[in-house]
Amino acid sequence: MQRECEILRKGINLSAQTVNISKGGSCIVMRGAIQFEEEETIHIIIKDLDIKSDASVVWVKRFDNIVSRVGLRFC
Repeated sequence: MQRECEILRKGINLSAQTVNISKGGSCIVMRGAIQFEEEETIHIIIKDLDIKSDASVVWVKRFDNIVSRVGLRFC
């Protein structure tokens, strides 16, 4: 399920898009060389689905420092 979302990380709002969403978490894709760390806690907002949750970074895949995919587990 692809939806626009916002990520709040260290006081900065970042735009992203979900690749999939489940009860326990989501995979998101972002443009730019964002350096997420595994086990880092961020806040995700998916307005279309009324989801506002802290989430833990489970994994990160970077593609040419232009696009990152991030696996999140909702807290």
